Amino acid sequence: MMAPSWQATVRSFDSGTAPAGSKDDGRLVSMATLMPKAAIPAFTQSLAHLTPVTARAARDFAELVTALPDQPDMPRDPAI
Repeated sequence: MMAPSWQATVRSFDSGTAPAGSKDDGRLVSMATLMPKAAIPAFTQSLAHLTPVTARAARDFAELVTALPDQPDMPRDPAI
């Protein structure tokens, strides 16, 4: 969450540079889908200064991920 590219992405949604109430164009939700469960708290913290409208979908998805039970690793199919 400290990577300059991520910080630039989040800054692009700041109320000072984006219209008030602007929604996520998919970048935040996409990142939420890629986050390992252990990184979700840092992810949601990085969205803390954004408006609720902007970050709602990403936060909701992150909350869903943390609410799901951990799944055991599935054995890999050697044919794949």
